Amino acid sequence: MRAALFAAAAAALQHGAAPLRAPLAPLRVTQGEAPIASPFENNAPAAGAAASVEFSMANVDAVLDDVRPYLIQDGGEVTVLEADPATKNVVLRLEGACGSCPSSTTTMKMGIERVLKERWPDIGSVTRDTDPENQTLDVAAVEKLLGPIGTAVSKLGGTLTVSSAGEAGAGGGGGAPL
Repeated sequence: MRAALFAAAAAALQHGAAPLRAPLAPLRVTQGEAPIASPFENNAPAAGAAASVEFSMANVDAVLDDVRPYLIQDGGEVTVLEADPATKNVVLRLEGACGSCPSSTTTMKMGIERVLKERWPDIGSVTRDTDPENQTLDVAAVEKLLGPIGTAVSKLGGTLTVSSAGEAGAGGGGGAPL
């Protein structure tokens, strides 16, 4: 089929037919009369992009309102956990389907981070709460992680005790047997 199309196009060009030179018009999606612009497109402005907006947790959350409908449509959501005005670093939690989606990294970089950079060009890092730099390792966190296997270990005659956690030499404190 493809070869037949190419042959027909080549024959038409040989007989003087003009090739298609005009670009195709972009696809416009509308809801009623108003066009719907994706925040993932280069020409779509972030909410209130014309005005300078103070960097705060509430304003970061408001800017992400432009992205939320697309996440919710796929069964996901985004929550702002931290927005540090001094460094302009943002920590987000992707929830629902977005939390375990294989495309979540692309969503963070090409969608969410890009929209935030349009609003605040000097923004610091935009990371997920599950990224290693955002994880805290303390006795309580380790005990919680080991909790599900504690019963099995005790039935086998063993015990689990978390004596310290965190940085080496930090002396994380004693833990109770699980």
